[in-house]
Amino acid sequence: MFRGFEGNNGTKLLHERGIKAPKMMKDMLYSLCEAVGNEEKKIRKLQSIGFIHSGLMILLLRLDSPAGYTCRITRTKMLEIPSQITQFGSKVLPVIMLAWKAKVCLIIFVISQMIVKETIEFIEQKQYSDDEENTDDQLQNLQNSCEFSPPRKKINQVVAFDSPSSKNKTKKR
Repeated sequence: MFRGFEGNNGTKLLHERGIKAPKMMKDMLYSLCEAVGNEEKKIRKLQSIGFIHSGLMILLLRLDSPAGYTCRITRTKMLEIPSQITQFGSKVLPVIMLAWKAKVCLIIFVISQMIVKETIEFIEQKQYSDDEENTDDQLQNLQNSCEFSPPRKKINQVVAFDSPSSKNKTKKR
């Protein structure tokens, strides 16, 4: 039997919106954090986007970590894809805009990453193409310059299912 939209308090929507989607999005964010080396500045820019479809209703979830150590979920209001052709023009445009906004968020992130990557490649190419004979000297200079830079700030995030075991502590009076 077809399970459609059961309302904002339907069990399917509550389970998807409250437990299932946020857990998957957080796992994706943790994977992204590991991919960027757990660097605080990069983690603050990461975000994970999820859609929940229930019948003809759609909801967008966005998970990010603006402080670097906790996750924040923002939700849009439920939007409906109309079943009547007379309402289609006025109600489908917000749904299309919702998908477009999610795509724009991802495109902006990808473009910024590409710009940074191209800049780094250009700088490395320029630095090493000037004098190819002194490659060892250039590498030594690069290593020496890195010794005086401040260490990168790394964040250790605790996964929810890895809780520390409690120890019984006795109080002395």
